[in-house]
Amino acid sequence: MKHPNYVPQFDFIFFNPYHGNFIPKSSQEIFEGKRSILIGLPGAFTPTCTNYQIPGYEENAEKLRELGVDQVCAVLVNDGWVLSSWARALELKNIRLLSDGNGEFTEKMNMLVSYRHLHFGWRSWRYACLVGPDRKIEKSWIEEGFTNNPVDDPYGESSVENVIAYLENENN
Repeated sequence: MKHPNYVPQFDFIFFNPYHGNFIPKSSQEIFEGKRSILIGLPGAFTPTCTNYQIPGYEENAEKLRELGVDQVCAVLVNDGWVLSSWARALELKNIRLLSDGNGEFTEKMNMLVSYRHLHFGWRSWRYACLVGPDRKIEKSWIEEGFTNNPVDDPYGESSVENVIAYLENENN
C-alpha cells in the first residue's frame, strides 16, 4: 500500500471552546507553506500510540525543527473530544492532533483498515510521512503488514528515530 502523491484536500473540524462552535480548516491551510511530518495512528489512548509513538515525536520536536520540520501533525480516526483529552493527558505542546472521526481523510491517504475483530471499527494503519510546503508527500514510512483485522500492531518503521535518521542524511 502507498500514499497518494499529495496530501488530499480535506476539511478537518476543530472545536472552538470559547464560542462553542466548530471551525473547519482545510488540509491546504494546515500543510501548505510548511514542511511537516504527518503521522497516522490507530487510536488515542492505545498502548503503542500513547507510550511510544506520540511521546517519541513530542520529545524530539526540537530536533525535528533543527532539521527543517515546521510542524508535526498526527491524524487519528477519533473524535475531537477524545483527542483533546488525550493531548491533555500526554501534556502535548508540539504535536497538532487532527481528528478524522469518520476516517475519510485516512481513506484518501490509502491507510484505512478495519479493526472490527477488536471492536475498534475503522482505524488508521500506522505510518509517518514527510510533507513538503506544496503538500507533496516526499517520503513515507509505512508499517509492515498492512491488512484489515491485523493480528499485530507493528511499530518501528514510522518511528521518530527513522524520520530523524532520514532528515539527518538528507541534510548532509
